[in-house]
Amino acid sequence: MTLSCEHKTPDPAALAQLLRQTRSVLACHVEIGIINYPATPELRHFAAHRPVSPVVQSRKSDKLPSTAQSLPAAEKKPQAPISSRAEIAEQLAQCRRCPDAAAPPILGFGSAAPRLVVVGDYFIGAERGQNVLWGREEDELFWKMMTAIGLSRETVYVTNVFKCAQRELPQSTSKAEQNCRPWLEAELQAIRPQLICALGETAARVLIGGNTPLARLRLQKKFHPCCCPSDSIAQVLPTYHPRLLLQHTEMKKAAWEDLQALQWRLQAGN
Repeated sequence: MTLSCEHKTPDPAALAQLLRQTRSVLACHVEIGIINYPATPELRHFAAHRPVSPVVQSRKSDKLPSTAQSLPAAEKKPQAPISSRAEIAEQLAQCRRCPDAAAPPILGFGSAAPRLVVVGDYFIGAERGQNVLWGREEDELFWKMMTAIGLSRETVYVTNVFKCAQRELPQSTSKAEQNCRPWLEAELQAIRPQLICALGETAARVLIGGNTPLARLRLQKKFHPCCCPSDSIAQVLPTYHPRLLLQHTEMKKAAWEDLQALQWRLQAGN
């Protein structure tokens, strides 16, 4: 009997799914404070492997122009000064800085004079309903978290770092994040909150600054000065995102400790 060994072409869809799953796991590791891995012999061998790549001709002539350079100045960032969320929403609706977005950009929603502002990260997918933050299960858990500390939709304002819906898990410090930051700054400038809850690694990084993992931020202290916008007077409490809590229920205890600190601060008058 003769056995033949055939090299099958990898399925692009399967590879894309594997990539998304891997990025999701790595994002989870970063959020819980894992930033280094032990250098085992197997890992060193894998890292040292370099697949042979075919020679690719230079494509300098095919380089695409920068999206930011090709857009009118009015679309690059909010026009200043902006005095209300209505004006921000009107300008944001015209923003086209992220041509690959899955859905048009939208502003946050909630109380005009909130006791608490909550900043999350992003929504993935094109089917984004009205006032949907991250997904049905994530939103349900979030509002249960707010109810547990005596807050409601009438006393909270919620928004995301990414104003556009994303097609897939965005990379850290991506171009889309840079594009959306001015809108978040204008949004927070209009509200002028004293207390902000940052849900997840992305929101914590943008609001607090630096690259310290969320788990370490929590251990350092509960509340941190806000740097977005630069003249903010707000204090930021970073905690775990409902998306992570659904995947890792053992993290709910830590999140509840954060919420209790937030509740105490609210009761004390910020």
